[in-house]
Amino acid sequence: MSRPVDLHRRPVRSRLDDGADEGADRSTQEVTMGIIVALLVLWLVVVVVGFIVKSLFWLAIVGIVLFVATGVVGAVRRRAMR
Repeated sequence: MSRPVDLHRRPVRSRLDDGADEGADRSTQEVTMGIIVALLVLWLVVVVVGFIVKSLFWLAIVGIVLFVATGVVGAVRRRAMR
């Protein structure tokens, strides 16, 4: 014979249902934004070096393009996280 089902009993929660995944999402978001900020700083360094060394002017142009691209990616990801 089967046991009767107790409808008033609380469902068993797994480890994934305890909200811990929200913390993981936040830390992933923080890491992603940290990488984007680091890339922005790196591209600014490339731009400055490109302008200081006249023969490396192309490096400044590449740095500007990468800076803008990284900023756009960061803005899109930040808007998507909301």
